[in-house]
Formats: sequence, structure tokens, C-alpha cells
Amino acid sequence: MQDPHGKTGHLNIYVLDERSSVTNYGKHARVVACCPTGNQCYCRVDYVGNMEVPTTEDIVRVAKTTNGHMPGKWSLQSREEWTNGHKCEDVYLVKAGRLK
Repeated sequence: MQDPHGKTGHLNIYVLDERSSVTNYGKHARVVACCPTGNQCYCRVDYVGNMEVPTTEDIVRVAKTTNGHMPGKWSLQSREEWTNGHKCEDVYLVKAGRLK
């Protein structure tokens, strides 16, 4: 078994954020995607370190990768920034072709 990396502030104690699909392996800020409910999926973007702002396409990619049951096209419904010690965003995706 792999030993914990011992660094605080990462989503996983065994895999650094920059080596994980939640940042597209260091290309953008961390995206945490919840399981979709009906035609909507909530995601949170955590800006820690100096990682780039993820595009809508990046967020959809992470959501589909971590939630294997998101077939079809998804688009941005809303994206709202807030701060809680560091910059975050609440992002809502909606299944394409559905009412927003």
C-alpha cells in the first residue's frame, strides 16, 4: 500500500492534486464534482496554489470522469465565486437540451 504524502490541503491523502484528474494533472484548479441529481450536477472549484482557472469544458470533463454515469452533453447553468479562506466557485451544470 502507498504511504500518505503528508501534505495538507489536498483532496486525497495519497495523491497530490497536481497528479490527479481533478486538476487535469496540474493544468487547472481543483474541481470537485458531486453526483448528478436528475438533469443537474453541482461542482465546486477550489483555487489553491497557483493553478489556472478551469474552463467549462474542463469542469464537465472532470465531472464526467469522476461520475461515470453522466452520458450526453452537459453545459454551464451558473458559476458563482465566493471566498472561505481561499477563492472558490459554485458551478452548476445542466444536461444539454433541458430547461435551466
